Amino acid sequence: MIRTFLIRLVSGALVVFAVATLTFFVMHAVPGGPFDSEKKFPPEIKKNIEAKYHLDQPVYVQYGYYLRDLAHLRFGPSLKYINRQVEDILIDTFPVSLVLGLAALCWAVAVGVLAGVVSAIRRDTVLDRLSILGATLGISIPNFVLGALLILVFSHRLKILPPALWEGWRYLILPALTLGAGPAAYLARLTRSSVLEVLEKDYVRTARAKGLSGAIVIGKHVLKNSLGPVVTVIGPLTAMLVTGSFIVEKIYSVPGMGRYFITAVTNRDYPLVMGVTIVYAVLIVSMNFVVDLVYTFLDPRIRIG
Repeated sequence: MIRTFLIRLVSGALVVFAVATLTFFVMHAVPGGPFDSEKKFPPEIKKNIEAKYHLDQPVYVQYGYYLRDLAHLRFGPSLKYINRQVEDILIDTFPVSLVLGLAALCWAVAVGVLAGVVSAIRRDTVLDRLSILGATLGISIPNFVLGALLILVFSHRLKILPPALWEGWRYLILPALTLGAGPAAYLARLTRSSVLEVLEKDYVRTARAKGLSGAIVIGKHVLKNSLGPVVTVIGPLTAMLVTGSFIVEKIYSVPGMGRYFITAVTNRDYPLVMGVTIVYAVLIVSMNFVVDLVYTFLDPRIRIG
């Protein structure tokens, strides 16, 4: 176990390093610079600004400064948010995005898996058709449309939930519902397909032939053996929900990390883009490792191997 952990730790570090390097050179290869959209500076002022951020140096020299900062767990100063370090921005905004993403993930997994299991068990019934319809709508409706609809119904009509801002647990409900709707629908479809496949296995027929109750067959034999695909997608899904909630954060005025990432891309704020990208890569690597650990409990054959 320790050997496996060390191997995954080294491979994960190499993946993050590769992502950081690729992001650095891609950002610097894109035409334009971080100060091109600003008002015209006198040449002396622009030269001083570029010298301050080492933008007047060759790319390989800038890459050396970048690696030096990473070695000290720093991302450098933001080019657009004056006098702010990228790590300070991430420290302030990441907890908000993390809470929102985990809340969306929890309800997406709970609702998606439950709907998928019920739909598979009640195949070709009204519940199955309603579940498929709900999953189709959840995947098809964009976040900004669903968000506006939820605000209209629960905030303006029913007046039971706040429409925006981030001032307590009640402000979390609508953004989490909006952000988790698509993943819940996807997980419902995935769970349904996986459960239907497992229901046709010989060991399920044998369990039923032994006279086991339906709840035991589903809980002990079907559900455990059908969650593999669901667990697989939860890893990258978690990272996506935590860092990819820009539209939802914009709609509900949530002070999270997503909006900084988009504005950083449009503003060519290299350090901030690379900082958010590295956080995303670390989340992906970490969650994939957690998924591997969960697999060993779901399937003993993996542990034996």
